[in-house]
Amino acid sequence: MISSVFEHMKSWVCETLGDVDVTSDPPPVKGDTDKRSVNVYLKDVVESPSSGTLLKLDRLQVQLTFLVTASGKTLLEACDDLVKLAFAAMLEKDMEIVLTPMTAEEWSAFGVVPRPSFFLKLPLNFDVEKPEVKRVQKPLVLKSSSLSNKNK
Repeated sequence: MISSVFEHMKSWVCETLGDVDVTSDPPPVKGDTDKRSVNVYLKDVVESPSSGTLLKLDRLQVQLTFLVTASGKTLLEACDDLVKLAFAAMLEKDMEIVLTPMTAEEWSAFGVVPRPSFFLKLPLNFDVEKPEVKRVQKPLVLKSSSLSNKNK
């Protein structure tokens, strides 16, 4: 399930930026590398704001939150890629972009110095099999009975 969402994200990133490596790894310790890359790291799986975790219309839904970071030959190249992705995400109907930066404590948990990034939120649906409906085979038969008490 998650792998299909990641493949969708990977295709979207490559359509937006062209030839770039896309990984599901956390942000690398060193941001500038010898090649362009985008990290789409699954940070959270939470209940969906529209449906929670309740069963509605034969499906379950959760919300996936991805941390998106970019690396490149230079910091400017990485930032340019990141901004292109942010604007492209704003145009997508199934993506919600969150531009609130991560705290220094969150970055230190990755062992990384703070860097430009954003979050993408996507819904993930799980279809639930409908139970088989048993059809009525015969017409309904009603039998009448008396309500009187004959044993008095």
